[in-house]
Amino acid sequence: IRHIDLSVGFLAGFLGAIAAIAMSDPKVVQAGMGLPVYIVIPLTLALGIVAGLLTAFLVAQMKIPSFVASLAGWLIYRGAILVVTESTGTIIINDDAFNAIGNGFIPDIPDIGFLPGIHKLTLILGIVAVIALILGEFNDRRKKRTYNFEILPTGIFILKILFMSLIVGAITWVLAGYQGLSWTAVIVLVVMLIYNFIMSQTVLGRHIYAIGGNPDAAELSGISVKKLIYVVFGSMGMLSALSGILFASRLQSATTTAGTLFELDAIAAAYVGGVSAAGGVGNYRGSDRPQPGSCGQEQLRPAATDGDHHAGSRGVGNRAVARIVREAIHLRRCGRGIPRGHPCRRGGLLDHRYRRLVWGTATPAALLHRSCGVGDDPGVPAGGACPCRRERRSRARCGSDDRSGVE
Repeated sequence: IRHIDLSVGFLAGFLGAIAAIAMSDPKVVQAGMGLPVYIVIPLTLALGIVAGLLTAFLVAQMKIPSFVASLAGWLIYRGAILVVTESTGTIIINDDAFNAIGNGFIPDIPDIGFLPGIHKLTLILGIVAVIALILGEFNDRRKKRTYNFEILPTGIFILKILFMSLIVGAITWVLAGYQGLSWTAVIVLVVMLIYNFIMSQTVLGRHIYAIGGNPDAAELSGISVKKLIYVVFGSMGMLSALSGILFASRLQSATTTAGTLFELDAIAAAYVGGVSAAGGVGNYRGSDRPQPGSCGQEQLRPAATDGDHHAGSRGVGNRAVARIVREAIHLRRCGRGIPRGHPCRRGGLLDHRYRRLVWGTATPAALLHRSCGVGDDPGVPAGGACPCRRERRSRARCGSDDRSGVE
């Protein structure tokens, strides 16, 4: 969404200190106010969401640049860590369940005499991950071929799958030979899969992509930019709280320097992972679909403008986005959609791009008629006049260049 959050580092350290105080601070424990871990974790995540929403308020409502707003948060949370740990310094966490999050490992299946000394459940999960990776790559290749997208040559594609499978298999074998998969790795993988699903399979994710490409066009197409800024920054705060919990659990303590330079690690991970100031190219698997990077940066761009990164197609991509936005406004103002049984409802290239880019719904008929060859729009009343053309000023309101039926 073209914003950056610099406060994630010290926010993580501050919330990790809050969790440690709630469970193990001597004064809190002596007063009988210590909280169990199953209350502390949700409470810490909720505080992270609140902190993210405060930054979002400054950005969305006060129109303060996110760099300035989050830098202020960076300074505030750095001082807050010193304040809450002033009397005790480093706070030792004595809760075994909490410490197991950062230091424990998943249990193994009972020993059956096969591969002694190997963590079998980790090995099984690694095999499942390799199979899922291969199936996902073939599924992506099939989708790209269906819509006539450029795909890798067969030989290079096979080498890519073999290389990625060997990497995952080697990591799995090393982990299985030690103590297995840690709970921290499980949590990170689950969070990664959830966010990948949200960004690639939901309307919310596509709206975030649209805002990253052009906030003004997204606002005109009916997307609430302010609400999504709150959603993204709230999510950032929750992830910061989660990282603070994992860090405090790993060290089994809360220190005054926790969170130092976390934001630089996040930004570096985002850019290395494919995010750039001009728009993201690539997701966590390294394919060519834009995806948000790590938890320090959200630089997103619509999928239909991937070609804008190449000099030869810059103008074509911009004109395509402008046309889609104009037709989206026309559909929203006129209430004109694609009737049941229309050929374009069965899917097509433009339908696929539009549905995944802006609305998550069907493509406007006026745009698809130019590509499918259907001249008569069943959605327009008899006489061929568009419902929004009954006044002379209607064309300026709906933004369409369709002049049929205009007197």
